[in-house]
Amino acid sequence: MTSPIIKNEAAPRGLPYLPGFVVATLLALLAAIAPAPCYGDQDDLAVRLQVEKVRDALTGRLERLRGLDFSDEVPVRVVSRKEAAEYFEETLSEGMTEEEFAGYQRILAYLGLIPQGSDLRRMLVDAYAENVAAWYDDEERIFAIVGSWDATVFDELTVVHELTHALQDQHFDLGLLRFLTRDYDDAWLGVLALAEGDASDMMLRYHGNLCRAKRGGDDDYWRFIAINMPDESTTGLPPFIARLMTFPYTYGTRFLQALLVEGGPAAVDLAFRAPPVSSRQIISFDSYLYRHEPKIIIPVDLAGAMPQPWQLVEGAQLGQYGLALLLAVHLGEGSVEPAVSDWGGDLLVGWWREDSPECSLAYYSIWDTPTAARAFFNAARDFSEMRHPSAQIVVESDTFVSWQQKDRITYLRQKGREVLYVENAPIEAAGEVIMRLWDSAVVPFGALVPIADRDRHQGGKQAGGTISIE
Repeated sequence: MTSPIIKNEAAPRGLPYLPGFVVATLLALLAAIAPAPCYGDQDDLAVRLQVEKVRDALTGRLERLRGLDFSDEVPVRVVSRKEAAEYFEETLSEGMTEEEFAGYQRILAYLGLIPQGSDLRRMLVDAYAENVAAWYDDEERIFAIVGSWDATVFDELTVVHELTHALQDQHFDLGLLRFLTRDYDDAWLGVLALAEGDASDMMLRYHGNLCRAKRGGDDDYWRFIAINMPDESTTGLPPFIARLMTFPYTYGTRFLQALLVEGGPAAVDLAFRAPPVSSRQIISFDSYLYRHEPKIIIPVDLAGAMPQPWQLVEGAQLGQYGLALLLAVHLGEGSVEPAVSDWGGDLLVGWWREDSPECSLAYYSIWDTPTAARAFFNAARDFSEMRHPSAQIVVESDTFVSWQQKDRITYLRQKGREVLYVENAPIEAAGEVIMRLWDSAVVPFGALVPIADRDRHQGGKQAGGTISIE
């Protein structure tokens, strides 16, 4: 069972997943993003008591719908919009330094994914502060609601969504899943899509019960879940970021439905114990069902590969969906599917300079077959030539192309199922960067992260040899 890799469709609103070059620190929160209602000032205590009353009334119904019991009561915290903004700002600051964030931002701008000169931190904090209606914090294990309360069906759906996250956390430890995937952005995206798909399904089922009971109508439900890009909850965010925001809800909801068809509610619980660990497993259900897990690329030390004043931006997974979005920005959506459909793992690394808007990047990818690698090789060549039309080809063969523009080198090579692309590297450092990347270790995901299914043989490549994981 496969799905289009890039597709807009209705889905519950949720917290943004940030691309590989922005550490997903805010994903510690599982939030409901929506144009939050504003009913005027209300006393925090009064609001909390109202929310707790609704929470208590919903608890039994949600337990029956989800088939899980709460082990503990979920505390409610009421925060102002200003307090929410400060909280999101603090969460971002804890995840990375100003310098690190500046590096990520510069790489995104260099790739054309956000406008040059953007203040990405400000954009994200403002989007959260203006649109987050509530969130569940798996560290404090509390349900926070922003602003006021009016006891509408919309507000009940918000509580259902966040209480579902609390149930997930109490039974499957969301914080542990986040910790285990903390270094693998695309793996966390897979886990998040499972969690949000489950919470969205509970909202759908709860709303269906309300409609059958003649309470609430379609307007109430679609007010919460309808998302068509661009949308008021993503206004002001670049399309690349906005689409990544919606992935856990659009694709996560469909993934959850596939789980239910395959094995009923028990399959959903089992999925939290052996979760999807890539965007590919969410997009293509068969990839999850047959445990097609990604390879992790561990590079040789890259910190000294480039001369000063170049600064390294730590490498991260782009993932099948992130790669699809990147190619779509430059090549159009029609060329994406054949180029990324057999993705098997990747690493994206960048360098930037404070004294120039110039950046350099490297993308090392692994594919299921040499044929799939060739499809990506061809797309990567088009990508490079579209971005740097004045660069001159200096070496060319069926599996290798190198361009030069002034004293900068761009390199593209396929070796079997692997493809390495290095863009805009200083000529004096390009060889060292390329050599170190080709010397990277390639390790099965399950060998590094214990949430993977390890009851099977997986092959991997290690610097200077091979490894087998049983």
